Parts: sequence; structure tokens; C-alpha cells
Amino acid sequence: MSHEQGQVLHKWDTPCAEASELYFHRLLDSGEQICFFVTNREAVYEFCFEQSGPYQVADEAHLAVYQTNEYDRPDNSVSSYWTYTVVGSPWAALFNQATLAVSFADYTHYCIMTYDGCLDILSRKPPIISMVKLPIKK
Repeated sequence: MSHEQGQVLHKWDTPCAEASELYFHRLLDSGEQICFFVTNREAVYEFCFEQSGPYQVADEAHLAVYQTNEYDRPDNSVSSYWTYTVVGSPWAALFNQATLAVSFADYTHYCIMTYDGCLDILSRKPPIISMVKLPIKK
């Protein structure tokens, strides 16, 4: 992946990208895969990454990093989405690039934001995404 373009957020089309709200639910790291769960009143969304590299889960204060002018946004409404891919990621640049090139060649930086947190993860393959609808409470 080339990081010469600068820092760019791209909308990542997922089932919850345009949800009205989203909250952290849980994270499972089995050593073979990392599954990140987010939820709202309607569903629980599971993102399972099988060929992943470094990841971090941060609280909502970290979200301000993506709301600065340092990131280009190809479409002006990108701030209304919950899921992004990041090109030119300064976070990914913190890791040994030679190791990333060997172990995770052609990785993508995925970002899943919620009201109360943020997951950043480098992965060679997109995650398997599943959704479980929650029963409607009356």
C-alpha cells in the first residue's frame, strides 16, 4: 500500500456505516482472529479479521484524531459515517515498515468508530461481517 498520498479517510461500506448510532459491545482476540462487536438498538454487528496485524481500541477521545483537518475527505459528508479505510495513516507509520511489508504486504488500515470508542486495525484481508437483528422492545 502506498502512503504517499497524504492522510485520507474513505467511507468503508459496511452494514452499519450509516447507522444512526453505534456503540462498542466487545472484542474477542482468539490469537487466530480478532472479532470486534458494535451495537445499536436494532442489531449487533460483528467484524472478524483473520489475517490481521496490529490493532488498538481507544476511547472516544481518540476520535478527535479523525476529525482534524489533517485528513482529506474525498466526499464532504464522510464525518457522518462509522466505518472507514485510512490511507497514509500516521498510526500505521508507528510500526516497523519492513516487518509490515513482509508480514502484512498490501495491508489496509480499517477504522470502526462508535460513540464511545474506536478500533484501528491493519489487515491483509477485509473482515467477515455479520449482523444479528435484536428483538424490537415494545
